[in-house]
Amino acid sequence: MFPGKDIIFPKEHIGPELQPVARELHSVEDIIDLIRWAMIAEEIAANFYAELENMMETEDKRRLMRYLSDMEKGHYYTLKAEYELLLDWAMYSQMMNIGP
Repeated sequence: MFPGKDIIFPKEHIGPELQPVARELHSVEDIIDLIRWAMIAEEIAANFYAELENMMETEDKRRLMRYLSDMEKGHYYTLKAEYELLLDWAMYSQMMNIGP
């Protein structure tokens, strides 16, 4: 889409939208909390691309932003499935200690 233009990557790899999530991740010790925060990050990313889609002037660019938003939504649902499995496992493993 940008022939003849140099790509300059930013030094900071985490955008301002995700900074609050990144700060929280430093203190997370539980895998369930980690996945919960990752799900929030994926939602933020999906919304970011959805907003960019509305700003694009050509259909090709809008389609790319929609694709990226959908990809982030896919990541969210993959994490959500893992999250729900972990919740079930956490509940199941606690029940193992209740038995006879």
